[in-house]
Amino acid sequence: RMWGSAASGGAESVGDGAAGVDAHVRSSVESGVSAGFQMACGSGPLCEEPLWGVAFELQARLALAPGNANDGMDGSADGSVDAPRRSVELREDVYGPFSGQVMAAVCSACRRAVLEAEPRLVEAMYLAQVQSGAEALSGVYAVLSRRRSRVLREEMREGSDTFLVHAYLPVSESFGLADEMRRRCSGAASVSLLLSHWERLQVDPFFV
Repeated sequence: RMWGSAASGGAESVGDGAAGVDAHVRSSVESGVSAGFQMACGSGPLCEEPLWGVAFELQARLALAPGNANDGMDGSADGSVDAPRRSVELREDVYGPFSGQVMAAVCSACRRAVLEAEPRLVEAMYLAQVQSGAEALSGVYAVLSRRRSRVLREEMREGSDTFLVHAYLPVSESFGLADEMRRRCSGAASVSLLLSHWERLQVDPFFV
């Protein structure tokens, strides 16, 4: 059993359960699972974008064929009998390295699991601070509302007629903001932007 998070881009083994399996097979499974998980996290099923805020719990299961009864029944000095060895038919001459087979299967499984969980896209948000005079305040709100902004608060600077408006603004809507703000407010407003957070879009990416 392995666990991992998309933020770290890695997977760790937290269990064994593979007694009697060849060391090459165990190593191939562990490396293949880790590589497949990282590949799925680096290029998710939505727009091939990296995954964010996602965790997986992976269980790798091997279909093991019992070995020959005479091969694994070796008597020891105290009369005990060793456990029979279990074999795995890798077919690496046909399908390539076993770790690569595991990697492709895990990557596909992780991407499918994400789709089953109804994923959503996220967009980057700026914290916008607009400084404006009272006469240009209506123009400020007109520009912000046209760009899908969410106003947080408005406050007046003490001892002056200057207003400060704080709002969340999608990064994709920020292009040309300063020019439009200056044009609509006749130069009486200025804006500063600071990257704030990522916000989940509540729109189904598969809706047509």
